[in-house]
Amino acid sequence: MNVLNIIAGLENGGAESILYNLILKDKKNKHIIVSLYGKGHYGNKILSNNVKLYLLNLDQDSFLIKSLIKLYVIIKNEKPDLVQTWLYKADLIGGIISKIAGVKKIIWGLHHSNTLIKKISIKHKFYYYILGFLSNFIPTMIISCSNSGKKFHEYFGYNKNKINVVFNGYDTDFFSPSIIHRNTFRKKINIKDNQILIGMVARWNQFKDFQTLFIAFRDVKK
Repeated sequence: MNVLNIIAGLENGGAESILYNLILKDKKNKHIIVSLYGKGHYGNKILSNNVKLYLLNLDQDSFLIKSLIKLYVIIKNEKPDLVQTWLYKADLIGGIISKIAGVKKIIWGLHHSNTLIKKISIKHKFYYYILGFLSNFIPTMIISCSNSGKKFHEYFGYNKNKINVVFNGYDTDFFSPSIIHRNTFRKKINIKDNQILIGMVARWNQFKDFQTLFIAFRDVKK
């Protein structure tokens, strides 16, 4: 199967890493990637694995219509059996252009949830409602990485009959205890062997809720 993946960008993030691992592990299908922006963190890695990569560079090109036409031409030339979009901008732009280009199978990817709905800006709420409305017409399927993500998007009108939950997978051989890495990292940040070290694997963003982690640190009794 010829799969065209459209993603907002290729910086060092969760959805981006999942896409990268997918194209490495999936030997049954041919993957092509379109980044709405630039190469980011994963661009050269993708190219080194002989995967075709297109860059729309929306952050550099002031002519949005030109970039949309370019995406349309890419889709028509590649003739994908399936288009999978990653993150909201790709769901919106990639979904609409793919639909116009006549793609029959379009899958949206949801990699976000927020339990603090009251704190979401009006701008973002409007954006979610628009995508929720379009979810009835554009995607043939929607994949959410969590049950909370599914519930969050249903609140904004996403078609609940189209949403399927597929949890993120992790390589347990890679993410496993290592004395060597433990000692190397502690030496790097000058932490003694007998000192307790607690960390959080996430980018610095309010959605990752570092505040709760700091509150937990404060409440831990020595």
